[in-house]
Amino acid sequence: MSTHRKVDPSTLGWVKSEIDETLKQARLALESFVENPSDRGRLRFCITHLHQVVGTLLMVELDGAAFLAREVEALAEAVFDETAPASQEVLESLTRGILVLPDHLARLQYGYPDVPFKHLALLNELRAARKAEPIAELELFNPDLSVRPPPATSGERLADAEYAALARQQRAAYQGALLAWLRDTTDTEPLRNIAQVLDELQANASLGVLEQLFWVAGGLLEGMIDGNLGPTPERKKHLARLDQQIKKVVDGIEKSVLRSSSESVVRAILHDLARCQVSTPKIAQLKQAFRLDELVGESVDDVDLDDAERPSPEVLTSLAAVLGKETEQAQDMLAAAFDARKTDTESLVPLLELLRKMAGTVEMAGVPALKQLLDEIVTTAVALGEGRIPNVDDAAMPIAQALLVVEGGAREIHRSSDEWKQQVEQAIQGLHALSGGGTVPGAHGIEVSDGALTETEYQQLLDVVGSEVGVNLGKIEEALEAFATHTGQLERLDEVPKQLEQIQGALQILGADQAVQLAATTRRHIDSLRDGALTADGDLLDGLAVCIGTLGAYIDGLKAGRKNVDSLVESALREIETAVKNRLGPKGRMQDPVGALRERLDTWFGEPTDVLARTQLQEQLAAVVALPSVDPARSEMIAKEFGRLVDLVADDPSSLSGEVEATLRGSCDALGVQLAPAPIA
Repeated sequence: MSTHRKVDPSTLGWVKSEIDETLKQARLALESFVENPSDRGRLRFCITHLHQVVGTLLMVELDGAAFLAREVEALAEAVFDETAPASQEVLESLTRGILVLPDHLARLQYGYPDVPFKHLALLNELRAARKAEPIAELELFNPDLSVRPPPATSGERLADAEYAALARQQRAAYQGALLAWLRDTTDTEPLRNIAQVLDELQANASLGVLEQLFWVAGGLLEGMIDGNLGPTPERKKHLARLDQQIKKVVDGIEKSVLRSSSESVVRAILHDLARCQVSTPKIAQLKQAFRLDELVGESVDDVDLDDAERPSPEVLTSLAAVLGKETEQAQDMLAAAFDARKTDTESLVPLLELLRKMAGTVEMAGVPALKQLLDEIVTTAVALGEGRIPNVDDAAMPIAQALLVVEGGAREIHRSSDEWKQQVEQAIQGLHALSGGGTVPGAHGIEVSDGALTETEYQQLLDVVGSEVGVNLGKIEEALEAFATHTGQLERLDEVPKQLEQIQGALQILGADQAVQLAATTRRHIDSLRDGALTADGDLLDGLAVCIGTLGAYIDGLKAGRKNVDSLVESALREIETAVKNRLGPKGRMQDPVGALRERLDTWFGEPTDVLARTQLQEQLAAVVALPSVDPARSEMIAKEFGRLVDLVADDPSSLSGEVEATLRGSCDALGVQLAPAPIA
């Protein structure tokens, strides 16, 4: 179970209401069983609901919560199987387990890590009731072992053989110092000698995991040398295990074994440091790097959820929604003011009132970073109205971008403000310089260079692009809903191709190639609908709705940093192609050449040795490549690779694998993206 995975509040938000309702049903079923123990069907219902909760939590990768729910389910099953007694004490433990889960999920919405440390006593109570072995705290402790120490300033690292020789030499010094310390644990000089050995081994480590091991062990030694960490049996064991790890390096043991054993020692030492109250420079560095305070539930930001002054997750959600709407209003007011060239104090009064109201909103939500940013926006707007900003045009973009940061903050209101603190600080610094009479670099727009963007720059770009995409997707959804109720009124779709073209351009800025393909495919089918080449039916409209929804989910996934967002696009492409398949008549094939290419491809997949099917496929491929293209050279390259694969399979049908099929289908999508857009009426 991973305890370092960051919880995505938006993902949790999708399923929390469902989980809460399922847990409620589980509790009610358990209460019915308590009242009538002979009705074992009620207990089976409780188990079924708990199993559903476990599955949902695993699906959204909330491993800690799933671990807790699984233990509750296991005890319920033990009672049902009569391997655990249906006593009052056991049933009370079950009830507490069900009741604690919503509290755990609520904490996750505040940004807490998904670590069930707080519930260790309850977990062991549940396990004891079914005579299972208790869980040690260390079993629930899984820090992010991908963390590495700051880069060393020394030269190149030693080769494995050279490092083994160094380890042999240093181990002799290590063992001598360890023996001297064990004889007199009040003497810190041997510990200093051990620390020097660890520093030398870390500086020259040939493996990242060894560098990490000696870095972490150095923190332990620093605490012991300063006298703050006593010579406990556990710490003596740490030092003995370190000696064994050095021996493994000397013996040239297999790297996978060395890595596994080293990580085990690192976890044990970090767990010790996480539980100590010592703060030396190295220990503080380790606690921050591995987020140890959060992992053991002792974050300095920890607050009591029962505190009446702390807004509930539901209240925070409402505040975020209000703030999002207010931000949109402020953006509209700002745009209107600059468009009309009315930026005097009197004209900006409504905007200033709204901004101050927004500042009050975030203050109530307890988000000081956003409150500070909004105060700075107010200060800048006041300076603008009073004429203290020399070039009025220079103010438009910085204020607009600052509002975008606020808008992003509204969506992230459940998380710690540290996640976007750098963006906020940059926006504040830029506005401060502006209101002081200076200028802000890049004030005339977003500049995308060929160089790699920093994380902050990419996030700012994503916020701007995501906002543009979101507006267009909203309009498209409205148009599709209106068209679905009046499928004869094709004019309701007139603006959709233009909006999808704008979305394509925005996604291209982000380098989201697969999402660009999805937008292009969706536009092509919308055009076919408008031209009469496709007939609107429920399956087609559902497929189009899935495409639009997927584009929105894709952008949300990028903002949340979720992995595998491309799989959403692949699924949507498959669904829309299934909806379109066999719905194109002769006119449709003529107006949708890529759709016709897919049909030819499917026919050929059915019989790759059929010469006629292969010829028709190649002819249709040539017809697609002959059409106007946004990048003819790329279209030619895609077609050439397409033809090569077809020839390969024709010569050896056994080579038609799932990967080859996926590649050819992907080539169809790529060719569709390359087609020059038809003129929009």
